[in-house]
Amino acid sequence: AEVGRLEEKAAREVAEQERDQLVPAASAWHGLVDRTGDISVGEAAKALRRAGADTGPNRLFRTLDQLGWIWKDARGDWRVKQSAIETGRLSERLTGTYEHPDTGQRVAAPPQVRVTFKGLDALHAHFVGARILPVRRQLSSAGGAA
Repeated sequence: AEVGRLEEKAAREVAEQERDQLVPAASAWHGLVDRTGDISVGEAAKALRRAGADTGPNRLFRTLDQLGWIWKDARGDWRVKQSAIETGRLSERLTGTYEHPDTGQRVAAPPQVRVTFKGLDALHAHFVGARILPVRRQLSSAGGAA
């Protein structure tokens, strides 16, 4: 009986040490994803990589496509689906204009795909299998996407 209690105590101490090691990482991740605004796909890939996800910018674009958050337009540029904007996971940033090399005309540059911190948390769950932010239940209007 005494041996069982000692083993249980040792297992509990190991579990507490593991928990204590995870707390700073979880706090740092929570501090990152609990902000407002958005970041580029490249920056999101770097943050996810630091958090243990096996991804980079190109792989992250493919994942966003597979998740149904983005699509390619006729010019082959990535665009954000409206549903990803409405759920607060992605946004688009207008990037200005440039001179077309063949025609010399000013052309609107494609918008840049941006990942919100809510989207970053969802991607972390996709890649690593765990959410850091508490899942907040939202009431959606009839017919609205959740």
